[in-house]
Amino acid sequence: MYAVSSPCHRTINSISRPDIVVTSPDIVRATTHKSISLIWHAYALPFFCMWPVLAYAYYIRYDDWIKSEEWSFIFTVGLGASHALSFLSTRWSTGIRAWVTTSSASSLEAADCIRIVPSEHRGQGEIVPLIRKPSPQHPSETELAFVYQRDTYVYDSSNKAFAPLPYPCNGRPLLSSFEGNPTGLASAAVNKNGKGNVDAGTIEALSALYGKNEFDIPIPSFLALFVEHTTAPFFVFQIFCVALWCLDEYWYYSLFTLFMLVVFECTVVFQRVSTLKEFRTMSVEPYPIYCYRDDKWNIIQSDTLLPGDVISVSRASAGSEQKKHEGKTKEKKSEDKEDKEKEQSTPDRSIPADVLILRGTCIVNEAMLSGESTPLLKESLGVISKEEGEKLDVDGQHKNCVLFGGTKILKAGQEEGEVVASSQTPTLKTPDGGALALVLRTGFGTAQGQLVRTMIFSTERVSANNFESFLFIGFLLIFAIAASWYVWVRGVERGLKKSKLLLDCVLIITSVVPPELPMELSLAVNTSLAALSKFAIFCTEPFRIPVAGRVDVCCFDKTGTITAVDLVVEGVAGVDPNDPLKLVPLTAASRDTTLCLAAAHALVKLDDGQVVGDPMEQTTLKALEWDLKGRDGVVPNKGVSPSNTILIRRRFQFSSALKRMATISTVGAGGKSLIAVKGAPETIKGMLATVPQGYDDTFKWFTRRGSRVLALAMKEVAPISLDKVAQLKRDEIEKELNFVGFLIFHCPLKPDAVATLKMLADSSHRCIMITGDNPLTAVHVAREVEIVDRDALILDVKEGSSNGGRFEQRE
Repeated sequence: MYAVSSPCHRTINSISRPDIVVTSPDIVRATTHKSISLIWHAYALPFFCMWPVLAYAYYIRYDDWIKSEEWSFIFTVGLGASHALSFLSTRWSTGIRAWVTTSSASSLEAADCIRIVPSEHRGQGEIVPLIRKPSPQHPSETELAFVYQRDTYVYDSSNKAFAPLPYPCNGRPLLSSFEGNPTGLASAAVNKNGKGNVDAGTIEALSALYGKNEFDIPIPSFLALFVEHTTAPFFVFQIFCVALWCLDEYWYYSLFTLFMLVVFECTVVFQRVSTLKEFRTMSVEPYPIYCYRDDKWNIIQSDTLLPGDVISVSRASAGSEQKKHEGKTKEKKSEDKEDKEKEQSTPDRSIPADVLILRGTCIVNEAMLSGESTPLLKESLGVISKEEGEKLDVDGQHKNCVLFGGTKILKAGQEEGEVVASSQTPTLKTPDGGALALVLRTGFGTAQGQLVRTMIFSTERVSANNFESFLFIGFLLIFAIAASWYVWVRGVERGLKKSKLLLDCVLIITSVVPPELPMELSLAVNTSLAALSKFAIFCTEPFRIPVAGRVDVCCFDKTGTITAVDLVVEGVAGVDPNDPLKLVPLTAASRDTTLCLAAAHALVKLDDGQVVGDPMEQTTLKALEWDLKGRDGVVPNKGVSPSNTILIRRRFQFSSALKRMATISTVGAGGKSLIAVKGAPETIKGMLATVPQGYDDTFKWFTRRGSRVLALAMKEVAPISLDKVAQLKRDEIEKELNFVGFLIFHCPLKPDAVATLKMLADSSHRCIMITGDNPLTAVHVAREVEIVDRDALILDVKEGSSNGGRFEQRE
């Protein structure tokens, strides 16, 4: 997105405020400026001339020019207010500050600052200094940059535009560019000797460009924040009202109000300081990590990582494995056991940056970013099948190959015999057995860094600045002006003192805007935030809380929100040709069904024996009475033998777009290979070699009563070598499958779901359920919680049709 002004707007302002191009969705417009001396500011020199003129008129030419005390009061107050407002307006508006304190700059060479106009709800506008420093790659050249909201923008002379820092994942590079053994970054000394990865740039140059891998959040002093709050428009208005009340002899009320205002602003400042300190704790504490630089593994601190670094991702700190190995040669077996228990109790370590897994697997908890507490299995880029010319999509298709900064590592490493999809997959071994990964983004460029930036800069101060408030105040202002005019005219007729009449008129007009309004609104919002925090609900944008009163539609997810997360396995249906609706317990299911259920999952067992993954798959494996063994093994709890042991060789992860998952496994020692697939019944139907009679009627009967239904399919084939397993594509195995049943789950409602939705409906809120489950199941649950009270018409795109296909009615 190019932040430029429209052509007609640029023609008008090109002389005074030349626009520059910034490629960022956060910035709407940027203009170049040059700071001017303080004496030439609009609130300085003009008023330094006017104050002596007023003094001359009052003390020397009073009888000729002013002639009355009322006009003296008006002139003095008017000039003082104008002087104060001209200064304060530079704090209230970046546009006014740019007009008052800077002059136009015809080019970047002549500019020393840039005015930034952000997109809506992307923070406040700023005037930031233009940074000039020698280019790291070419010291004889000057590099231009500016920092806005902790993001650095560097000038690209080829495109004539400022752009965010370049990261390896920017521009969606080809997946083929990550193949082969990485060489890592090189220092300047190595590059001069003709060794190392010259193309990646030197470590020194990259360190100067990207800075430290940390959240550098400076905390302003209490006094600086207090001054910022006390110069806000409404606070200035409140002080003005207090001064008027003092002139009208309301001393006690005025002083008490002033005390209240100051105390309240102090509490708000303390809250802001504590919030900023809390943000600083979100940064990952630096720890030793293995990094491949200068063609060898080195131990560095995680806060010195740079984009392009090759690292080892593991739960243990770098060097701990070596120390442990050395210690084992000298310690007794009992001490070894204590070390193992200590290692298992080690707290989960956080990922220091956004990294791409090149080799190995990881299990992470992304609750910090997504709020989803279910641990995720992350696989390497070498496991997935790549199309010719396929590009890296960090936030989409290849998200499962990326570890995001701030997420917790539950398990990480490389295994012998790991399946890889390409001969070009890196074979570089890590010293500690961790997963091999490439650093993509660091600091505020990471996904966690962007979240922190949102919480710091996107929040707006709560105020009454909305259309309804101004409309209401404007309506009252008409009557206030009329009342003031009436008081002035009648007072003059009665011969009252004009200074007192003028004060009364000003008080009448200012009473239209209650001085307590900002304080009351802030108290209401802070009270709401405190009440929400008691229920572990936190708001990153408090300014939206007053708007919440206008919400009239509430949208809910189904699974985990309206229904419980832990589903109940009812059994397998569709396996008895005489009675397809008969539910068979999982422990009594056929061999084919059992093997399919045991193989088609993405569960993983951690070192401490904990099984992590989808709760639905955990429930299934428990009901099947099978358990995980090692990294990818699955065995029955009873009667374990080589013939019924399953070893999962490759997983095709579940995709919400494809509505299915698949695995390739080996059954028994040197036995046949098993293709196991499970997913939505409509999707699996097209992959079956033979569709059993009553297929549609069976699964629709269960979905209509609110059950969660998954179709199971499998086939056994001749043993497939590891190399062949790696080369297979998804569509090559998901065909000519044998149907082995429908897995039926019961979705119990949460205890308070019905009462909560009924409460919302009674308060005239429209409730909507959004789900990716079968529409028939969704309708049943919606009827149970009274979202719908009549038969629902289900329209859906026909299965297998392309985008834009016509809707058809579901029965």
